Amino acid sequence: MGIKSTLASIPAGWLALAGTLFGGIGLKYAERWWNRGAEKSKAQLDMNADYREQIKQLQDTHKDCQTRLDVVEEEVSEWRKRAFEAEEQVALLRIIVVKMGGELPEETIKRIQEEERGSK
Repeated sequence: MGIKSTLASIPAGWLALAGTLFGGIGLKYAERWWNRGAEKSKAQLDMNADYREQIKQLQDTHKDCQTRLDVVEEEVSEWRKRAFEAEEQVALLRIIVVKMGGELPEETIKRIQEEERGSK
């Protein structure tokens, strides 16, 4: 009894049904196997699109922060300029006071403190 005799003993309808079922299942399994790569590719494309969008958002945020930083640096530069001008004015006023024969405020304070110590 070989395979031929065993297959011959099974009615043709049942063989056709079994062949159809196994063939259909095999075909579906093969489709799944071959489409697995396409599904992965689609998932990767979706992920890449998400990453691109996140990168674009981060770039926009970076541009906004850079703009704010530029504004703050300009303000700091302006304040430094004002502070330097104020220091120059104070220095000029000190020179004028000394040339006029007056005392500088620090010297006046020291003189008053020394007078108070001497009177005690």
